[in-house]
Amino acid sequence: MKSVNNLTSIINEIRVNNAVVVIGAGVSFEPGMPLGNQLAPIVWEVVSSFPSIDQKFKGIGSTKSRIGEDFVKSKGVFIY
Repeated sequence: MKSVNNLTSIINEIRVNNAVVVIGAGVSFEPGMPLGNQLAPIVWEVVSSFPSIDQKFKGIGSTKSRIGEDFVKSKGVFIY
């Protein structure tokens, strides 16, 4: 019962903060597994949806052009 309450609490916290959860992406992304290539477009979409995060990536152009497929920049998104 306690784990159900914990899960419910986490889900409510995600909803309240309008958060996005990406589960398991790091496992396939770092070694370049096949689904790792699909992470960058998801990152661009999420970052562009949140101007407060998007503005932290300096440069000219779209979110896609500023972050690109740069591994370090993509990992940097997850600190927000």
